[in-house]
Amino acid sequence: MKNFIKQRWHLHILLGGLVITPLIWLLITFDPSFNFGKFWQVFIAGFFGYVLGYSWEWYFGKFHEAPFDTRDIWFTTLGAIIGTMLL
Repeated sequence: MKNFIKQRWHLHILLGGLVITPLIWLLITFDPSFNFGKFWQVFIAGFFGYVLGYSWEWYFGKFHEAPFDTRDIWFTTLGAIIGTMLL
């Protein structure tokens, strides 16, 4: 648990949930063709979360010389999936 807090993975979960969940909600609300089942909505949210996490890690690795960590990407994806499931 200390490593979870020390590595700041909880912030990646929050980032994934707070950014992707409203995006999925907007798609459900304003695009009637997007309302095709919870499974695919969660799948698309996971994909968006992965893209967000990868972009975040790439940016900080490229311009701020931070180490690239795939676990950060997966925790961002997990946050997007959990947020969309709760939607």
